[in-house]
Amino acid sequence: MLADIADEDVPNPGHVDQNMTYYCTNENDTSAKIAMILGCESWLDVAYIPENLERFPALQDKKTKFRQGTLVRIAECNFIVKKAVQLIE
Repeated sequence: MLADIADEDVPNPGHVDQNMTYYCTNENDTSAKIAMILGCESWLDVAYIPENLERFPALQDKKTKFRQGTLVRIAECNFIVKKAVQLIE
């Protein structure tokens, strides 16, 4: 399963797309780090989004590391909008 985002809308690593649906990872980001960056209460907010579980079964371990440029769905996270907006390019 691929991320549902047009190529021209893919953000650069360390940023969120315009719709605040996906975060593009930096090298070695973890779900815990992504959650911290976005101000989520828990890494589980990122890891247990159904699309992420389907695409990344290893996410059930908070130490799982992503390669740079991986799109992780964040739309269903309880993130702090102000933090996410700062990551939009």
